[in-house]
Amino acid sequence: MYRYGISVTKHDGRAFQLYKAGAEQKLGTAQYELGLMYEHGAFVPRNYRKALVLYQMAANQKFQPARKAAR
Repeated sequence: MYRYGISVTKHDGRAFQLYKAGAEQKLGTAQYELGLMYEHGAFVPRNYRKALVLYQMAANQKFQPARKAAR
């Protein structure tokens, strides 16, 4: 929600915190979204290596969009 401003004011910092917490709990969606933030440099410095690692983690959780991104 915070990342895209759906029903709340857009806030990349809050989105990053929530995605990071979710990624640490091995939630594929959060791992993927955090990977997107690293890939595009949204709130964090652009880091393709971290993005790829997060995409691979999400793909291992069987999150379908991450399988394509992890290639």
